[in-house]
Amino acid sequence: MNLDTSVGNLDVADAEYVAIIVSVTVYGSITAIGLTAVTVFLAVQIKGRSTFNEFPFFSIVWYLTLINLLNLITQATCIFPCMLVEIPDTGPLAVWQQVGVCLNDFTDQAIMYLTLLMAINRFAVFVWKDLQAIFSTYHIRKVIWLTILIVIPLTTYRQMFGTRKKRHSMYQSNDNDIALLYQAITVTFFLELTRAFSVTAPMLKTDTWVQWVLNITRSVCSVCNHSINPILFMTTNKTVQRVLKGMLPRIYGVLQQSTSDNSGIPEKGDPTPPTPSPGHIVMTL
Repeated sequence: MNLDTSVGNLDVADAEYVAIIVSVTVYGSITAIGLTAVTVFLAVQIKGRSTFNEFPFFSIVWYLTLINLLNLITQATCIFPCMLVEIPDTGPLAVWQQVGVCLNDFTDQAIMYLTLLMAINRFAVFVWKDLQAIFSTYHIRKVIWLTILIVIPLTTYRQMFGTRKKRHSMYQSNDNDIALLYQAITVTFFLELTRAFSVTAPMLKTDTWVQWVLNITRSVCSVCNHSINPILFMTTNKTVQRVLKGMLPRIYGVLQQSTSDNSGIPEKGDPTPPTPSPGHIVMTL
């Protein structure tokens, strides 16, 4: 965020200030939703680790989720608060702001590399099956030439769809692989959108309120970029949904027990009947 002041110290017209406040509110809400989604998805992966280890694709997804979580924690604890309060030029808060900016840049670069690995993995499944042996023993070691990686996933997907169209009958039996392909493409699209805003927003010389809206929009795109992956997996991937459904009965049981304790409903074996409410008495009469 290349902004010189906080929201409370802006000197803009009322209508412009409203636009900024709405943008900040949307940004904060999306950040909270994204952080919740990533946390739940990480818990699902930990719970179903034995199941997910059978699929090389999920080894990439594991590291991608950790990067997503690191980015959203940075957004929630550094980037977003820096919009609301004035940060001094020196001191612990200034250091934390610089650390947050560095972490935000690092996670945006790291997700480019992991998105490339997702594209190559899907390419190995659909086009060049000999590459699958690489992913069975592959471990992420270092970040490579990130400046050119943004073009490679889209080129790879174009080749995959062309090959799949010619050999459609070969893939009819594996719907899960096809779903993973579409999920990887969606992640790549949001990555492209984030990078586009990151490049163009700082170049535009406009009014203060427009700069704020553009920078907040860039942050919103970044949050969506790091949130869309767990949301897609939890809503469309059958393997993830099976693990998530296995977790839900325990969560539901805890919530039900808490609700029962708070509402005064007696447990089994309790001879004391519940006290009827006035509304219940009227309906009984």
